[in-house]
Amino acid sequence: MWRIPLLLLFATCLAAADTSKIVPSGEEVAILERLNEHRAGWVEGDARITEAVRVKELQPAWDDGKWGPCVAGAGQSPPLVFNPTLIAIARSLLEQHATQTDGTRYDAGPIMKSASYAPDKPNLAMFAYDQPSLSMAYETAMTNIIAMVPSYNNTTRPQAISSEALKADYREAGVAVDTDRGKTSMVIVLGAGLAKRYLGGIIYVDANRDHRYGLEEGKAGVVVTSGLSTATTSSSGAWWLSLDSTDETTVTFKSGDQTLSTTVPKGPGNMAFNWRIPPKNDLKDADRLIAEAEKAVAGTDDDRTRVALVKLLVGTRMKILDDDRLKHIATLADPVQSDFDSTLQAIEGSLSDDPDDIMKIFKDQKNQWKNAINSWFKSAENLAETHQMVVEYLSATADQQPHLKDNVIETLKDALTQPGDPSFLEQYINWLGQVDRAEGEVVGPKTPDQMPAPPAPAVPK
Repeated sequence: MWRIPLLLLFATCLAAADTSKIVPSGEEVAILERLNEHRAGWVEGDARITEAVRVKELQPAWDDGKWGPCVAGAGQSPPLVFNPTLIAIARSLLEQHATQTDGTRYDAGPIMKSASYAPDKPNLAMFAYDQPSLSMAYETAMTNIIAMVPSYNNTTRPQAISSEALKADYREAGVAVDTDRGKTSMVIVLGAGLAKRYLGGIIYVDANRDHRYGLEEGKAGVVVTSGLSTATTSSSGAWWLSLDSTDETTVTFKSGDQTLSTTVPKGPGNMAFNWRIPPKNDLKDADRLIAEAEKAVAGTDDDRTRVALVKLLVGTRMKILDDDRLKHIATLADPVQSDFDSTLQAIEGSLSDDPDDIMKIFKDQKNQWKNAINSWFKSAENLAETHQMVVEYLSATADQQPHLKDNVIETLKDALTQPGDPSFLEQYINWLGQVDRAEGEVVGPKTPDQMPAPPAPAVPK
């Protein structure tokens, strides 16, 4: 009975709205990024959610608590691109607290028809309400059950809606997220669209240098151009273009005095491109290290050359740089890359050793590099100390853990804000996830793409 007022409300709101001014929030961009990651590797994404169910982080919307893999075998689907009309539809459904009935799909056709959005094309709507985080809301939405399907031994199994969300039929998306009441609710709407091709992505400033889009990292005012099609990013950094041709095209991004161009090959499939804008200081520091390395390479002192190359390698690992510089650095630093990788493996492999043994390994590795990268080793020592803190927490009794948890989480989150090796940051993110899961509570990083995935279970080929 609620559809009639919802359709009237939506038609009224859409008529009054300028769809060019409908832009996604940071949370909504982050959710689409997670969904596109899921679509890029069906088995990997499916395994993450299956594992979340298995370890009881998530209870699927089915009484018997079972949920099987949605895809038997590896596969990929093109990325989804935002559509402002679908965003408006998702926000209307969220406002009205629309939801699916257990075991059935929600029919978004009527509201799409009222919006004149490809009413005869495939559509899909997914819902999650009052979840503790963006990650849990996403996983809940993706595990709602739409059918019982045949399984082995003449039995049936529940089919999750993710089996539909991963299909290549869908090319556009709208996401609505509400976090106003201390809980997270969301609606995701997928549509096929009518254009021959869609391009989209995110442009952001990676303030915490974690190689991931964060909720407040979007770059506004970046102009994206492909032929006669143009878009300008809002504060969330999202951009999207619909094209009338499947020919090869060049996409140009302009942010102030920085410009980037990329070629999109011929073909009908959607393409996504994210641009982490390099900070000018990073470019300046990299150029200095490159010049020092080139000067050393031109000389005859092998020790000096080795020191300069490892300083270049380590000094640029956390920099955000353009492709040309990255390729040049990789070529220059190649003579020391293998040795550095061995040092990194030795450091990470020693974390479970006795503290005295760890310090001995650190000292030996420092000597190999003639104390050229002591600041890097200092961050490695912090990694080892933090690992010990995490181990003590995870080994504590259920009564002890609540008294330790806040301090451990604060230490891990602080570590994620400090300069450090990318491999160390991945360790911190993993440990934060382990601490979160220890009491069945998701505290975690701010965005779903920062949530560490549990170890993936085996998925049938």
